[in-house]
Amino acid sequence: MPHLDDGSRAAAGRATAWSRAFLGLAGAAGILGLACVVLGLRNGTHLNHVAAAWTTMAADLAQGLFYRPLYAPDIGYGGTRFFPLFFSLQALGIRAGLAPVVAGHVVALLSGAFLLGGAYATLRRLAVARPVAAGMTALLLASVVVQHGLATTRGDVLPLALVLWAFAVCLGAPGGRRRLAACALLFSLAFAAKPTALGGALALGLWLLAQGRRRDAALFAGLVTAGCGLVVGVTEAASGGRFLAILQACASGGASVRSALAAPRLLSGMFLWKDPWGFCLVAAACVACLARLRSSALTLPGLYLAASLGAAVVVFGSPGVTWNHLADPVAAAVLFLGAAAGASSPAPRRMPLAPRRMLPTGLLLLAAGAALPGIATLRQEAAAAGAGAAQERQAVIAALPAGPGAILAEDPLVPLLAGERPYVLDPFMLRLVAGRDAGFAAPLVERIADRSFRAVVFLNDPRTHGPWYETVHFGPQVMRAIEANYEPAGQAGRYVVYAPRRDLPTPGGR
Repeated sequence: MPHLDDGSRAAAGRATAWSRAFLGLAGAAGILGLACVVLGLRNGTHLNHVAAAWTTMAADLAQGLFYRPLYAPDIGYGGTRFFPLFFSLQALGIRAGLAPVVAGHVVALLSGAFLLGGAYATLRRLAVARPVAAGMTALLLASVVVQHGLATTRGDVLPLALVLWAFAVCLGAPGGRRRLAACALLFSLAFAAKPTALGGALALGLWLLAQGRRRDAALFAGLVTAGCGLVVGVTEAASGGRFLAILQACASGGASVRSALAAPRLLSGMFLWKDPWGFCLVAAACVACLARLRSSALTLPGLYLAASLGAAVVVFGSPGVTWNHLADPVAAAVLFLGAAAGASSPAPRRMPLAPRRMLPTGLLLLAAGAALPGIATLRQEAAAAGAGAAQERQAVIAALPAGPGAILAEDPLVPLLAGERPYVLDPFMLRLVAGRDAGFAAPLVERIADRSFRAVVFLNDPRTHGPWYETVHFGPQVMRAIEANYEPAGQAGRYVVYAPRRDLPTPGGR
């Protein structure tokens, strides 16, 4: 056993005391975060209309339809930029007998468990001591954006978990080509869930180059490229040639040079609005990385932090993107800060005392502050008990007028829970494609003019949210038709129901 002098023993004792304090604070914040997830599941807080589109795609697949076309007379309107892995797993749950929403929650929660395991395994492979690795993993649950990913039904946590496990595999004991092949397989699966996961593959490839492993880097790049090509080819073939056509129409989301230039501002603004504690975590990681630029720039955590932030900036250059894409920078910050502060070996004694103490002190403050958003969220969820989003949906379904017509809903989950196939998968993409091709929305406008829908359900009142429906959802062509042929007929929470106007002659009598 190596001899420790008095100074080394004191440093070890301080490190042990710090790691215990950090684990206690982070663990408490993680437990609060887990309670927020449980209450969010009960109240349906995180099931927005985008999660509903994912669930609709899973329900379509469970019935044998993989990627509905942009328009089909007997189905309605499709169009998303979602990749298939998550909703395909959700469809398997539906085929196994689970309700569509329940199946989505099962996949999301299992993905969350996979994420936590991947974060801990990666931190341990980075030589982070067990208490610090466990505490940093718990801090993931304190992030509101990660809580959202666990409590909704969309594929943001699954690809992130696959990326972290790919890191853990690559950082393990040397295994030659088989280990690189396993990493490439995990990244290909992550790509099948969400293409921005390739930021992690880029970070790993650059790290291999920085390690002087040029052949391994070239092999890894080739395997990942082949795997991603296989994912695209299989998806295109299984969808009957619809997948690439849908991506061509919808993938950019209407991005422009102006929206790309505004991306950094939108990214930071979204972070501060939705997850200010997560913003502080990422900011702390960036400051720590810049302070240790020479030693951190070419490490795997440092490269992943840069790649995840770069990918997020690119993504936020596309209109319609929201806060779910912030989970990757949060996870990258956890890896970087954990690796920087929690290495099993003590910091070099030649390092100045202030920098050595600054990061652990900052992490203690972050862990202590992580409980604040959890407490606020718990209060909100407790107040919403019995009157949350799930109850609002049930109320609006009960208030729908009877009749043979279908339901036109901004939130696809409303008709889905009512036992019907949603006619419009994504009103944002409907507006986007119709803005480029006026004839695209013509069949829908015709059905509205014929008052074929027994009800139109909005998430907001069109009379007070006109700009939203003109420029974001549905678009002016569809809204003019609704205003001319439908009238307000009731409200349940934020949902507003329109019914066919009674002061007009029946379509057959015109």
